[in-house]
Amino acid sequence: MALLNWRIGPGGLFVFSEIHVQQARLRATQLSEQKLRDEIAQQVVTARARARVLSLAHQLATARLPLSDAQENLRLDQERKEFRHRARDDCGGAGVDRRPHRITCALSPTTTKCSTTCFARSAESARISAHRG
Repeated sequence: MALLNWRIGPGGLFVFSEIHVQQARLRATQLSEQKLRDEIAQQVVTARARARVLSLAHQLATARLPLSDAQENLRLDQERKEFRHRARDDCGGAGVDRRPHRITCALSPTTTKCSTTCFARSAESARISAHRG
């Protein structure tokens, strides 16, 4: 045989103050849980943003390599053009001096071409020398 015993009133059933206290504790626990979920979500967002920033930084560093190569190529190309202009000036301009460019000839005696103008002049000089000699 089992006995069931309920108390009504203080310390028993229908104590509304105790019910309100327990409901407040439940709400506080639910709010703490939601706050913890929000913090975890924020950490995930921060981690993803950090990963994105690191990825973009790596992509930027990778993109800078070809950029520096292109800048170096541009600098070399500009120097090459400047050298060609100086070579033309050293040859005396169009139709003035018929000698091949002295720097090119010193670097490569078999090639008299330092520019299109010098090549044409040197070919003409070679024909004139052949007729004289």
